[in-house]
Amino acid sequence: MTDTEAYALHTKDKIWYNKFIVASLCGYTTGIGHIPRNGNYVVKPMMNLQGCGIGAHMGFFRKGDSIPENTFWSEVFEGRHITIDYSRIDGAWCQGSTFEGFKTDPKNLLQFSMWRRVSYPYKLLPIFDVIHANCCNIEIIGNKIIEVHLRHNTDPVQYDVFIPIWNTHQVCPSGFTRIEDSEDHPGRLGFFVPKNI
Repeated sequence: MTDTEAYALHTKDKIWYNKFIVASLCGYTTGIGHIPRNGNYVVKPMMNLQGCGIGAHMGFFRKGDSIPENTFWSEVFEGRHITIDYSRIDGAWCQGSTFEGFKTDPKNLLQFSMWRRVSYPYKLLPIFDVIHANCCNIEIIGNKIIEVHLRHNTDPVQYDVFIPIWNTHQVCPSGFTRIEDSEDHPGRLGFFVPKNI
């Protein structure tokens, strides 16, 4: 299920796709309109159902700088980038597929060079108890939630490692094979995955 499909299906939970609302609910330093003081911030669209890193950028801003309409600014988080699936079982959120993302360019907020399955226990905040959907996926940086999806990870999580393909010159590593991308992710041409799972 894509985010567009999940957004249309889960009408009572649509606010969870608004990253500004999520940041506010989590108590992060965030806002809209103008930058409050000099510093490094992430500025990104409040809503984006097609590749949530699209339109996001990180950098130094000065007090009073204005940001585009329908975007918000947030404090910068540092640490591991983790994506986690959850299923609601007997009323409780149970953690499922958990992957860590790696980047060759930390300033590129959209393109990951590799995802690897990891053990990373993470208990959802009580605010997630109000979600009506029976599954969700979150992305965190340094234990801070940056995105919520009302579906499971659509990447090839049946593999313990997968490598997104971003250009036609990317070389397939030894022991890997190429598969198609099941989702129409902007700029992503498929994945390299292990030949044997």
